[in-house]
Amino acid sequence: MKNVFIISDFGSKVGLGHFKRSEILTKEIKRYFKKEINVKNFYFGSNNLFKKKPIKIENFKKFIKKKIIKFRPNCLIFNISRDFENIILNDILRLKKNFPLVKFNSLDGNTKNINAYDILWIPNIFLEKKYQKKKKIFYGWDKIFIDRFNKKEIKRDRSTLLISIGGTDKFRLTKKLPIILQDKKFSNLKFLWVRGPFSKKPTFKKKNSIKIIEKKLTLHKVYMRSSFAIVLFGVSFFETVHYGIPQVIHFPKQKKERDELLNKLKKKKFLVSNTLFQLKKNLITLIENRRKFQKIAKKNSKLLNFRNRKKILNNFIK
Repeated sequence: MKNVFIISDFGSKVGLGHFKRSEILTKEIKRYFKKEINVKNFYFGSNNLFKKKPIKIENFKKFIKKKIIKFRPNCLIFNISRDFENIILNDILRLKKNFPLVKFNSLDGNTKNINAYDILWIPNIFLEKKYQKKKKIFYGWDKIFIDRFNKKEIKRDRSTLLISIGGTDKFRLTKKLPIILQDKKFSNLKFLWVRGPFSKKPTFKKKNSIKIIEKKLTLHKVYMRSSFAIVLFGVSFFETVHYGIPQVIHFPKQKKERDELLNKLKKKKFLVSNTLFQLKKNLITLIENRRKFQKIAKKNSKLLNFRNRKKILNNFIK
């Protein structure tokens, strides 16, 4: 049986996106290659998460080298934040040189570090043009990582708004969004607020109108109840697309290179906002045109295609 290492990080600065992705990737490998591949997960960071104690970042090279010698993996998957990648990049290059028979792959790594890896899997629909034709880079709607469930039994509350803004709240939306959502225009809505493990609790005047969802990695039941959503672009966005939930996607800080991504989203009739004023306006549009955006969301849910998943995974890990 072959061994595959998944190396991830989490913490108050990077959130839990990489942790969640490692869980999903592990499930998928076990689903398709149960008798062929054994997966070992190693988590690095400085903060505990759900009673999981991470390995210290400064011990990376020594720790991984020992594990490679002991278990002889055929593939290492670096599912790590850009900050962690920058810290250990030279160590990755040295390890790759010392263990030439081991594949060194990246999941959502920096494309500028393309030479450090054999394959880069970018779980995104956006990639800079200069990298789009590179054979060693995977990306697109069929390369997204989300929890997949049977959606046939969906029964939604007509007035429930899901708010999912990441594990860290680095844009301080926990403080800003409640002010907008307490407007009279949203008085008939019930709020399901997914609170990240490294973010503060939102404060609402009417506490009976909000339910805080905490310490949940799988949000299947939450998505089943949600009729609308406010999300940041990332895992929450792709999961709400999968469940056919009409949403407002918020980009608090827009970079010039994201223009192509925004245009892609707008062409598919997604509602995108860069400011809180625009977010409020889009949310009103969404609610007032419920049926229209439900049809759009249902159509867009088909963008996520997992039919060739086994083949893609096979090329990535074997």
